Amino acid sequence: MSFMSWNCWGLGNPSVVPTLRDLARKYHLDVLFLFETLFHANRIEEIRVQLGFDASFAVYLIGRSGGLTMFWRQPFDCQLINYS
Repeated sequence: MSFMSWNCWGLGNPSVVPTLRDLARKYHLDVLFLFETLFHANRIEEIRVQLGFDASFAVYLIGRSGGLTMFWRQPFDCQLINYS
């Protein structure tokens, strides 16, 4: 299993998604965890598709703070137990 975690300091920069896509392909990532995404819900699904992952879960930003997203590929079945 290949896993990567990255403090991306925002997904708004146009170069971030292509860079993530390249890293996911190069390292055959099964799970990608991003924090400080500074993004709203409406864009996470689009990014999941662009990166080629099968599923995702996100905790969205509050104001100008935070944001967590985890993407994963099948056959892994991630189950959320709790978050806050």
